[in-house]
Amino acid sequence: MYSPKMLYVFRSRSKKMTGVFYQVLAGVLGFACTSLITLFASHIRKAKGKADKVNRDFELMKSGMMYLLKAQLKADYEYYNKQGFCSVEDKEDYSNLYHTYHELGGNGLGTNLYDLVMSMPTIQSEK
Repeated sequence: MYSPKMLYVFRSRSKKMTGVFYQVLAGVLGFACTSLITLFASHIRKAKGKADKVNRDFELMKSGMMYLLKAQLKADYEYYNKQGFCSVEDKEDYSNLYHTYHELGGNGLGTNLYDLVMSMPTIQSEK
């Protein structure tokens, strides 16, 4: 068997080894947590960058769509004004076009043209 002195040495070494084990474990866990947090933060930054690009692209597309709708509102108004009237069906189409333009944030000139087209006669006047 072991002598009391050997048991004391064994226990003290065991305590030292346990202390070292916990220090190593704490170091490894600290490193792992730091690495995971850094990796997570990196992914968040990348995702935010992609989201910002998507938002910029969306705003550009929205702006382009508003420009095209406004151009169509102008062209249709000029056609109906030259024609001198606007049928009920054409007014309905113009109204749908205008409301889409307005929902995208358009106003001003589009609203003025809309009001002018809606106030036009629906049938051609006899001259």
